[in-house]
Amino acid sequence: MPTKSDLKTINKVINGLVEQNKVVPGENPFAYLWLANCVLYSVVVTFLVSKGWKKDPKDKATRRAHENDSWRNEFLESVGEVRKELSIATAELSRIKENRKLTKRGKKNRSLLQKECSSLSASSLVSYIEKQKSLLRKLKVSFGRKRRQEEAKVLNR
Repeated sequence: MPTKSDLKTINKVINGLVEQNKVVPGENPFAYLWLANCVLYSVVVTFLVSKGWKKDPKDKATRRAHENDSWRNEFLESVGEVRKELSIATAELSRIKENRKLTKRGKKNRSLLQKECSSLSASSLVSYIEKQKSLLRKLKVSFGRKRRQEEAKVLNR
């Protein structure tokens, strides 16, 4: 989010370019908008590069960093699986509490849950849900630790 000083700087740059290129907004609005668009684009790209959110593809170090992001993909896959199991368990718990009918998808999900839980009672599902939430928290902490290690490696090169 740009601050007031950022906006003032952008306005100064646009005014300077307009004066330098002798573009009057009333006479040639398209040229004025083009200049403003170029300035805004360059500001956004600079912000993204400075934050490290956008990498230069020509830079070998960043290309290597993208190739070595397999740990991040593995983390996202494992988190996705845990969230999926958590969602299935909460849906089954609400179905049991409200005494609703078992659907086709519910049957498939129920068979997946029976592999994890011995009996599908409300209490066993609640304990399973809490275990999954705990696992999710642990994954989040380990991801933060790994990310900090990776950032330190990049800075120490």
